Amino acid sequence: MGIHNAAVLLLDTQTMQVKALIGSANYRDVGIKGQVNGTLAKRSPGSTLKPFIYALALDQGLLHTHTVIADTPTSFGPYNPENFDSRFLGPITVQDALIRSRNIPALNTSAKLKHPSLYGFLQQAGISGLKPEQHYGLSLALGGGEVTMLELVQLYAMLPNQGRLRQVQYRADQKEPTAPERALLSPASAFITLDMLSHNPRPDTKHPAYPKVAWKTGTSWGFKDAWSVGIAGHYVLAVWVGNFDNQGNTAFTGVKAAGSLFFTLIDSLRNQHLLEGFDDELLPPKPDSVTQVNVCAASGDLPNEDCPSMVKTWFIPGKSPIKTSTLHKAVYFDAKGEVICKGQPYSRREIYELWPNDMALLFNEAGMPRRQPPILPSCYDNLNSETALEIVSPSSIGVYTLKIGKPSSIGLKAKSKTNGEIFWFANKSFIGKAKASETLSWTPDNPGTYRLRAADEKGHAATKQLSIAFVR
Repeated sequence: MGIHNAAVLLLDTQTMQVKALIGSANYRDVGIKGQVNGTLAKRSPGSTLKPFIYALALDQGLLHTHTVIADTPTSFGPYNPENFDSRFLGPITVQDALIRSRNIPALNTSAKLKHPSLYGFLQQAGISGLKPEQHYGLSLALGGGEVTMLELVQLYAMLPNQGRLRQVQYRADQKEPTAPERALLSPASAFITLDMLSHNPRPDTKHPAYPKVAWKTGTSWGFKDAWSVGIAGHYVLAVWVGNFDNQGNTAFTGVKAAGSLFFTLIDSLRNQHLLEGFDDELLPPKPDSVTQVNVCAASGDLPNEDCPSMVKTWFIPGKSPIKTSTLHKAVYFDAKGEVICKGQPYSRREIYELWPNDMALLFNEAGMPRRQPPILPSCYDNLNSETALEIVSPSSIGVYTLKIGKPSSIGLKAKSKTNGEIFWFANKSFIGKAKASETLSWTPDNPGTYRLRAADEKGHAATKQLSIAFVR
């Protein structure tokens, strides 16, 4: 197969001590440049940085795990990237885009990152030798820069360490780390990213690994580097396969070349009972700042009354974007097959997906055309009426003044025709949920004008604008 070299690094994420390190396949083999330490060599990471794109996007309130994004041909100026398999899948969830390593969704998400961008994040993480950000553009998301295996392992160790960057130690008797810990991701986004990666199936069984393994592959341009990096138990394991002379080889793919070796080593750790106690879950436990809500499986939004199928998604209250789904709509037919208005006697009821034209086109291009709904009369325009839900507190009259440094909150309460839960949002961020008979306490982080939105489980919604001022 023309594979002559490999490097491996195993790190304990609790102590940050290197437990095993192999710099090359054979130290004494001059023909493969065996005396080069592959764990310290700068290489293209391929797609192994994608988890951090989505972790940053989670923290910046751009998406949640089941947000539906587009995998479609896209041009970024003169840059026309493709997916590894040269195919486009159309609409896809964030989690599937990550574990299936789709390039276009990652690039689109990376383009939206601010404070920090992916480049700024890598700078904060201490990645050495970075050229100016303009040199890379969006290609940084797909391995356009270079990192060492040691740097990559240090990044991945942040996920089980609740988003904290910690210094790697080579010796058990090493003194205290010279660099202090730094929180570059929130515990919430680190936990959610780790969970998404744990759904990535093994290359041999095509099912998620047991014990759980959160892992990602990477393949560099020109097939010069194949990577597999992941977390199992309290270890981070990184595997690189390639040649130190930079000779490319189509056998150098992350899944085939590095993935098989990666899971051979994972299985060895398991057989040595080094993964015991981590069969069902990965470190760390779920942070209090993370919750789960049901969303409509097809749209990734809160289900309306016509949504036929729901899934659970991880949410970061106050950050994750959410809205009530308007995708599904029940259509009623009389005995002759003619569309009639809701409330009239009918012979059958069918649920249709009302995709926007651009998303419907994506489905068609991906070979998954959606069933076209019939032409609907005007009585279908306002089925999700806001009159079924009313915000009774707070009042939008005047300005709410809160004292800086003094704990204070605003009570949120809505009157609903249903007895279910009310989901509350400030601008586009999810605040929390409470029953219609209960008051939810909300403490704004900043002064300004907020658009409060309440939505119930039936898809009814109400909005109210509120002004907040801070005083000392």
